[in-house]
Amino acid sequence: MASRSVKIRTEAVTACPLCAGTTCHTVLRGHDFDCGTGDYQIEACLDCGLRFTNPRAVEEDVPLLYDDRSYENLPSRDS
Repeated sequence: MASRSVKIRTEAVTACPLCAGTTCHTVLRGHDFDCGTGDYQIEACLDCGLRFTNPRAVEEDVPLLYDDRSYENLPSRDS
């Protein structure tokens, strides 16, 4: 799996990605067994209710998570 051989960079989420609220609480803690990129929390924003992964992959590294996978609905790397 290509994504396991490449280090995926992550960044901490310090405010809700939807409403920018800073009051969040951890709903779930777990390990990424699929790509092996580390431990994560699912955070819930107490202002708007959005739940999001924290930390998150740095935007430029997101394609690396899917580099060795092919799906009909995703564009190919050459498109």
